[in-house]
Formats: sequence, C-alpha cells, structure tokens
Amino acid sequence: MKKMIMKVVTIGFLMTVLASCGKNDAYEQSMRKTKEAIIEKKFEQAEGFVEMALESRPKEEEAKAYQKQIELYNEALTFMEKEDTHNAIVKLDKLISIEKGSDKIVGYAKEDKARLSTQTETAQTDSSSEEVPEKNLWTTEKANSLKTFMANFSKTMDQQYQEYNQVQSVDLYGLPLPAAVLDGSWEMAVNEQPVDIEWSTTGEGRAPLQLVAVYSDADTQPYLQKHVYFFVLEKGVPKVYVTQQNQGNENNYLYFKESQNGELNQGFSQLVKE
Repeated sequence: MKKMIMKVVTIGFLMTVLASCGKNDAYEQSMRKTKEAIIEKKFEQAEGFVEMALESRPKEEEAKAYQKQIELYNEALTFMEKEDTHNAIVKLDKLISIEKGSDKIVGYAKEDKARLSTQTETAQTDSSSEEVPEKNLWTTEKANSLKTFMANFSKTMDQQYQEYNQVQSVDLYGLPLPAAVLDGSWEMAVNEQPVDIEWSTTGEGRAPLQLVAVYSDADTQPYLQKHVYFFVLEKGVPKVYVTQQNQGNENNYLYFKESQNGELNQGFSQLVKE
C-alpha cells in the first residue's frame, strides 16, 4: 500500500511539473527524474517517472528497458526481504541481461547478486560440514534405468522416444527444449502459473523443480502429435510433466500439465524410490 501511494504521489507531482512542457521535453524531464531516483535508490519513484516517460514516447526502447529493469529490481528486493535468495538471484540475472537500460541499476544488481551468492555458498559449506551426507534422489544408475524403461514404453505406445538433456535439446516446433526453459528465454508454466526449474544430476538444488530427464518423440511424430516429457523431482516427489505446445505467446510461457499416463508416472516413481 505504501508503494502504491508513493507511486501515485510521484506521478501526480510529475504531471504538475510537466504540464507546460512539450512532448519531447516531457520525455527528457521524466527520464532525468528516473535516473536521479535510481541514483538515490528511490525505486518506487523511479517506476512512476519512467511510466510518465513512456506516456510521452510509448515506443522508446531506452524507457522500456529502464521500466523492465526497475520492475525486476523491485521484485528482487521483495524476495531479498523474504530471504528468498534463489528467486532474488533469478530476477537479478534477468535484470543484468537487459540491454539499452541503466548501467547504474545493473551495478546495483551485480553487487547484490555477488553478496547473495557468497551468503549461499557460506550457508551450503556450513550445512555440508554439519550434516551427514544422504543418498542422492537421482543417480546415473537411475537415469540408465529410465532409459531402459522409456525404450519399452516406446514399443508399448508405438512411438519413438529419445533422450535429451541440458546440452542436447529437442526441436519442438522451432523451440529448443530443455535449453529455452533452462536459459530463461521461456518459462515453464504449470496450471498457467510460471514455475522455477533447474537441471539436476542428483534430484536436489535451489529451485522448487529439479529436472532430471527429458524425453520426446518430436523427431518422429507428425505435426500436432509431438510430445515432450519433463521428468521432475518436486521437493523430492517424482512427477512427469508433458507439453505439446505448438505456438508462442506474449509471456513466453511454455505450458505443461501433469501426465495422465499411469504407466509412465508409476514407472518413474518406482525408479526414484530404488
């Protein structure tokens, strides 16, 4: 509520100041105020100023880049307040990758990321020195067992499923998977909500979803009949997600649903428990 009030006050103030300015002057004034607010680390104000700049020039790439950076940084700050280090770093990484924006806010993001990474490494070191190592949820042996299972599953379904991983992707209607999801250019969405996922060789990691295997029949199936299966450990629970998406969307979401194939779900679950 405080952020919303500050934003409204900021926009109202700026509208008063710029009421007598021309369109170009209004843009320059707004961007100057945006940059000053960033230097002073008043990011709610910066957000209001850059919105005014875009009202003057809606297609201006610089203002769009600033707006996205400020939005991501405010989200990262919220995650940092909640001590959610993983999601904070995800937002900071996206901010850092934006071009034509503010070098100043990129500098803040890099400093915050370095600090958070150091804290995470220290916590992991302390934890590993205190805890007794446990058996990995996912191993090379289990991956090999899944490969054998999928070979038999292919025969049962009369389809040809091939294995893919973090370095070798399948082409699903022009989209490389799992690379597009792992590098952040697309977001995996379940029940139309984006989820955080990362590749794991052990079934454990920082993200809520650990991707341990990918299988697809996209190279052999006809158009609109292609499947990509993500074999995931969600807080240790084995789940199989499937997508058949054949077109993009403005959010760059790749929509998945949990597989309804009982044989596939049961087979993966048994492998994880071995």
